[in-house]
Amino acid sequence: PTGDKGCKCSTSTLQAAIIPVRREHLPLWNERRHHVAAWYRENLQDSPAVVLPQEMPWCGRHVYRLFVVRLPAHDRDAVAKRLLEAGVQTVVHYPIPIHLQKAYAELGYKAGAFPNAEKAAQSILSLPMFPEMTRQQCDYVCEQLRAALK
Repeated sequence: PTGDKGCKCSTSTLQAAIIPVRREHLPLWNERRHHVAAWYRENLQDSPAVVLPQEMPWCGRHVYRLFVVRLPAHDRDAVAKRLLEAGVQTVVHYPIPIHLQKAYAELGYKAGAFPNAEKAAQSILSLPMFPEMTRQQCDYVCEQLRAALK
């Protein structure tokens, strides 16, 4: 690390050797994640408690590195705990809105400055997403999510 202003990032020889191999697989992995996202949508489209990610027509095709849902009417942490108890691991990737992060403290923003960002940060949950995920696994995640929301 080089202090507050950034970090020195370098790639090891092994990592550099793996990159071209991984790049070859990327289109297939992206396609598979797109299928998993479609299964999630199919399973959760009628669940009013779950706000699904949107694909905007003016953007390129979503690759779904993450499948982040919003649970605005529920205690996200309680839902995540119930899911974990059912064997479904979830992640909160962005728990603190940017304007409240230490790196941006000098800008002077306080809680309440961006209420929509703060609400989103409190309600987002990343569901399992990986190229090898099966339809059965996706169905199980959705079944457990619906149960956790009750």
